[in-house]
Amino acid sequence: VLVTLKGDGVNDELKLTIKVKADPKYDGKEVQVFYYQDKVVTTTGKVAGGYLVFDAYGYAITGGMQLTFGVQAGVMVGGSW
Repeated sequence: VLVTLKGDGVNDELKLTIKVKADPKYDGKEVQVFYYQDKVVTTTGKVAGGYLVFDAYGYAITGGMQLTFGVQAGVMVGGSW
């Protein structure tokens, strides 16, 4: 999944909190999230109330930043990104 955030003063030191719809069967579970920031970084997110929430850093692009991330198959609900 690729997220692009654009705006004045946005840089790669800005931590993003991502919240995406998740399969409710994962509620209460921690899930590994992999994202790219000049290399693959692994972090942990938590599923609560049908949403996966995690913090990550993106990388700078012209006028904003991008975050590319992935989770194990089945965690995210199709069309939730």
